Amino acid sequence: MSFAIEVPGAAVPFNLPDLCKALQAGNSSDHSQRQAASQQLDEWQTHPNYFSSLQLVFLDRTLPYEVRFLAVILLKNGVDKYWRSSARLKGGLHPDEKALIRSRLLQGTVGEENRTLALHNALATAKVVRIDYPQDWPAALPDLVALLRSVKDTDPAQLGGGLLVLLRVIKELGSARLRRSQTALQHIAEELFYLLGDIYTANTTIWMGYLTAQNGQHGNGNGANRTNVDYAMINSLTALKVLRHLVISGFEHPHKSKLVEEFWSLTQTQFDQFLRYVHNNHSQDGSSDDDIVGKHLLKFTRLHIDMSEAHPASFAALPNSVALARAYWGIVANFADVYTNSGGLRQNGSSGNGGGGGGGEGKSSKLEGPLSERLALRGLLLLKSCIQIVTQPLKTFKYRSAEAQQDQNDGVQRIKSELFTDEFLLQVVDTIVTKLFVFRKSDLEAWEEDPEDWEAQESESGAAWEWQVRPCAERVFLSLLIHNKQLLVPPLLAYFQQAMHNETDLLTKEAVYTAMCNAAVAMGKAFDFDNFLNTTLVRDAQVHGPLAKILRRRVAILLGSWAFYELPEESLKVVYSAYAHLLNKKDPANDEVVRLTAARHLKSTVDDFQFRAVLFEPHAAGVFSALIDLLQEVESDETKLAVLATMRTFIERMETIAGQFSDGVVAALPGIWASAPEDTFMIKQAVLSILATLIMALGAASQTYHALILPLIADAMNPTSTVHQFLFEEAVDLWRSIMSQSAAPLAVELVDLLPLALQVLDYDSQLVQTCLEIVNAYIILAPDAVLTDRFRVPTLEALTGAMDAKKWEIVHAASTSIQNVIRSGEMLGGEAGVASIVNDLVRVNMLPRICERLRAAWEAHQSTGPNAKTSPIKPTTQVEYVLILSRIALGDPNAILNLLGSLPLPSGGVPQLTEATSGANIEAIWPWLIAEWFGSLDNMGNPESQKVACLGLTRLLEEQRPLGVGSGIQFLDLVLGRLQDYLAMWTSTVMDAQGDATKPDTYVWPEGAPPPTEFDTPLMTAEAAFVAKDPLHTQTTHQFIMARLMNVIERVGGEAAFNDNWLVNVDRDVLAGFQALTTPRSNDQY
Repeated sequence: MSFAIEVPGAAVPFNLPDLCKALQAGNSSDHSQRQAASQQLDEWQTHPNYFSSLQLVFLDRTLPYEVRFLAVILLKNGVDKYWRSSARLKGGLHPDEKALIRSRLLQGTVGEENRTLALHNALATAKVVRIDYPQDWPAALPDLVALLRSVKDTDPAQLGGGLLVLLRVIKELGSARLRRSQTALQHIAEELFYLLGDIYTANTTIWMGYLTAQNGQHGNGNGANRTNVDYAMINSLTALKVLRHLVISGFEHPHKSKLVEEFWSLTQTQFDQFLRYVHNNHSQDGSSDDDIVGKHLLKFTRLHIDMSEAHPASFAALPNSVALARAYWGIVANFADVYTNSGGLRQNGSSGNGGGGGGGEGKSSKLEGPLSERLALRGLLLLKSCIQIVTQPLKTFKYRSAEAQQDQNDGVQRIKSELFTDEFLLQVVDTIVTKLFVFRKSDLEAWEEDPEDWEAQESESGAAWEWQVRPCAERVFLSLLIHNKQLLVPPLLAYFQQAMHNETDLLTKEAVYTAMCNAAVAMGKAFDFDNFLNTTLVRDAQVHGPLAKILRRRVAILLGSWAFYELPEESLKVVYSAYAHLLNKKDPANDEVVRLTAARHLKSTVDDFQFRAVLFEPHAAGVFSALIDLLQEVESDETKLAVLATMRTFIERMETIAGQFSDGVVAALPGIWASAPEDTFMIKQAVLSILATLIMALGAASQTYHALILPLIADAMNPTSTVHQFLFEEAVDLWRSIMSQSAAPLAVELVDLLPLALQVLDYDSQLVQTCLEIVNAYIILAPDAVLTDRFRVPTLEALTGAMDAKKWEIVHAASTSIQNVIRSGEMLGGEAGVASIVNDLVRVNMLPRICERLRAAWEAHQSTGPNAKTSPIKPTTQVEYVLILSRIALGDPNAILNLLGSLPLPSGGVPQLTEATSGANIEAIWPWLIAEWFGSLDNMGNPESQKVACLGLTRLLEEQRPLGVGSGIQFLDLVLGRLQDYLAMWTSTVMDAQGDATKPDTYVWPEGAPPPTEFDTPLMTAEAAFVAKDPLHTQTTHQFIMARLMNVIERVGGEAAFNDNWLVNVDRDVLAGFQALTTPRSNDQY
């Protein structure tokens, strides 16, 4: 059947035959047909009766499986997307269509023979129940209960379907966060539990009787009887799953229910029966009967563990729970006797396909391995949960009655006193250390089969405690030790002392060392690790023989686990030499696993606070060479990343000593970069991070390697690269490190990277500020390059864009860079250089935008009352605008006048710039501009910024330009019109900088830049030299002001004319304050 769409989907009418064709095409092997069908089905989603039609297709058993499967999947997804009432606004389902779908949901699973289709319909049903029950579908659970009652004794197939639906419904309601759903489940829990108990008991009786009669052999029963037994096994298992979820989610206090109490006792009885059956009748061929009994056992364990975790008080109060926990430990102890011969558990990746399994297998469905080991694992998990009941009582914000709190306290006391007796604790620890920590034959086989993969799995085994016996035993061991130190430390010390004897066999010693690794954080100074290191561990690190590698690997882990232990310098040397020895590839006992393990745990030792780089120096080059060799041997990206992480920490802690092996690092890493696949990025991220660490560790000496590293930065920063978005952060960090360790003149290759930093300023990224630091470094280190025609305008344009950022930190960094560009222009080209920069700032619309926004801010500040306007710029941003203008005025005051003369007026602008129109422009703009300029001074939190603004405004006094031909007004007249503001500003600034005119300016560096320290980078030294030339640090504030003020007095006709024409308009207090600056003041007058 073909299906193709030639016109837009909306033009295809919706009907049932076309829906079937679209579903058929959706399973086609032809990609174009699948795509067309998918588009059409998406178009039909909002069509009335679409989802009810999907349900009709699914229920039609004459249609192909593929069509029905896609129909039920789409129906289930539609429930997620459109069923809730809030979805009606988005074209959701009509109430009548919902009612129609609800009426046919149960039959889609109960009468369905295909388990996969039944499961997906059950999932859809459960989602609807979660949303609609009990408000819109009050009959959902009563109808399901009635169905189960009607078929439980007559039709085992339909019973299985009903149980499957109920299982998914209980899981959905139990996981709901809304209290409504939880309460609804609890209201019907007793009735459901009674019914399910009957179903479980009846079906269990059928297959248990059959197995007893047949004595585990299946050849003698008739076919019909065997079919009923098979149904009974499946249905009892599903009923058990439902009961487990119902007990945990349907009862707030399960121990208060008589039904739950009886079922709890039944589970313990049957657990014992089934366990004896498995032990007595376990077939070698792994029969289905053994498998189903094993599944029942595992479901019992899940129930017991879930109860202890979700309802700890109920677990302790239910009958024989302490005895149950001890019985579980008995299973663990029995398994421990054969642990070394066990093949281990492994995850089954095929368990998550959602097909046919009936759901609810949970974590157990992901494991494969011997039943005895799986049961032992559950026993350890239950024991771990019991430990948590005692040591970490359940805490909640939910109100609990005094009775509930007392139940919890009683439960904690019961578990503590009846289960965790001294004898029991000692037995548990002894079994774990002597039996469950022993290295198994299967471990060695896996080691030798694939060393790298096995080492990677073992390194992550700490997170595998939920599905591996040994990691779980380690968790139990550590928890018991932490909370029972006085009892357990003495016997552990005895184990440790025993391991120090030469005659102890290697595997026993390895098991004790495993305990020592896990006990490290709990033992602390109770064990003399220093003595143990020097007398035993050094010897064990050099042991030879067939199993020597096992002990050497454990020694490496032990050194990392005890890295926190305070050791004298001589012992630290021993530790460092031990690592160097274990990483030595030439020693045949140091296979790949040993060296990889040593590499991983070296990171813990190097990263510890007591690490001494000087003591490690003799081994540094050899160890790093060994890490490079390892990196080239391994194939897994995860393993490479682990080695690279150790290398980075190693370089960081070795600091300048890293220069001993830096040649090897820089030579090896580009090759690793090149060998990484094009579409992968984690290895390249690690390479960039290591290089950044190396650059900072070497300091100025790293300049030798910059040329080799720059191509990597260029590759990572290339926006067309497939990995640019993933390497962006690390590349910027490395780039910043290189800039910080660079000195002028910069290499051409480094200067050529500048445009890549400028493009980042347009990004919406947290790294924009870092890139602004990089751009500013270019301005400091290579101002002549930045001010060339190639880079000047693009740099100013990018910085202009950054000034519009919402974060003040970015605005401030961009403003600082612009000011530094202006200063660089003045330093290289004088006033002509400043004028050129100003022209470019006008060209990129920076200065017109500043003035436009200052004008809008002024208008807002003039408005008051209910019609008051809001300033379009923040006060902090306005300060940055004013500082840019101040830097221009400080560099060339004439440039400010040229700028003001060229700006358009608010009424429409200046059509042709002449001297007359320029003067008129200045006269119109000056009042609001100077008002905002002075007004921003109070918002400057940094006194240095106030001095810069003061110096810039003061230089405007030098201008003598008339405001137009024939005009009797000069620009100086406008400036002196604000004389009172000037005097107030001068007084405040001088007092901040000097206190009074007789004292030195605190911002002036009379001897130039402060001498560099050993911690200063080359960039910091260059920045200090650049800043030292700033008028902020070269000009004494009062002298600077008075020189220009006296010049003004002379130009206006002398002191008398100045007093009569200008000073007379100044407030007497303001004038007195300025005049008082020449009078020395004591410190208590400030």
